[in-house]
Parts: sequence; structure tokens; C-alpha cells
Amino acid sequence: GPPSGSLFVLALVSNLLRKHGECACLIHRRGVIAEDVFVEEVDDLIKTRALESSLWELAALEKHYHPAISTLAKSVGTEDDKTTPMHDMEDFMAHTYKSLFEQEKKRLGSSGGGKGGVDKNHSGGGNKKKGGGGRVS
Repeated sequence: GPPSGSLFVLALVSNLLRKHGECACLIHRRGVIAEDVFVEEVDDLIKTRALESSLWELAALEKHYHPAISTLAKSVGTEDDKTTPMHDMEDFMAHTYKSLFEQEKKRLGSSGGGKGGVDKNHSGGGNKKKGGGGRVS
């Protein structure tokens, strides 16, 4: 999908994981999961094996071509649910291809155009987050 949609979904997943800490097991699995064990065809939630599954999509998005998506994907699940404010979803809804392109162009221009690390101040929805200060992801 479009980068703006990926940023929105990553911010949403990040917020949901912080709000529902019991789901952290979905991203903190040890070892490599060769095949997702989730069973969607059953109606009984216990039989879906959801808690044995993983959010493997995060690992895929960590390798995304767009640096803002890669950076945000790497930060999901590492936030402290007590001190890191939730992402303000309004910030992520405003992105378009053009706004992301302009943001990346500005970031590359300010860093000398090199291939350095991703500027964490430009990893998606801007710096505004509900709840005040805290780490910018």
C-alpha cells in the first residue's frame, strides 16, 4: 500500500500495543517463526491460536524502502507504555505521497544528501503527540 497508509497503521498498532500490554508477546517472540500458526477459519477465539502467532508484518516493514516507515516499524513495541505518549493519529491522517516526498527531500537536504541514518524527527506523523513530551519515534 501507499507509504502514508503504512505509517498510519504502524502508529495505530503502536498505540494499541501500548494500550493493551498483554499483546506484547506478539512482537517479542524468540526465534524465527517459519509459518504463522493463526487459524482464521474458526469462530472459537481459543482455537485461532492468536497468542501463539506474531506480528510478522512488523519485521517486513522494518526493511521498507521508505525510511520513515522503516524507522517507525523498528520502534513499535520498544516504547515505554508509561512514559511515551500515544501517537496523535490526526498527524498520520494528513500524509500524502507529496507530503512524504517533500518531507524526505527536506530531510536529505538538511543532512547534506548523504545516506546517513534516518532523522527520527521525520519518521512519520510529525512531532506532535498526545500527552506532552517523551521520546519521538
